[in-house]
Amino acid sequence: MEQEKSCNNCKHYSRYYVKRNIRFKAIDKGHCCHDELFGKAKPELCRNWEDNAEREELRERAVKEALGDMCKKLGDIMAVLSDGCQ
Repeated sequence: MEQEKSCNNCKHYSRYYVKRNIRFKAIDKGHCCHDELFGKAKPELCRNWEDNAEREELRERAVKEALGDMCKKLGDIMAVLSDGCQ
């Protein structure tokens, strides 16, 4: 099944977020980062649309890697702090 093409699922689209209390919430606004269109208003879907699936996979891998690194560092900190309790 082919997905509907829209700016929201384009590789070049950068969504805006707002901070709500301690979280960030995606809003229905953003801009195109494609060199040809950067900073220009476009009312309709452009010819530069590309699927963002690969970008999403890369982002997910990067987040998992960062969380793994954080987990290890927290474990190291916990070990250091535990040594001082003996």
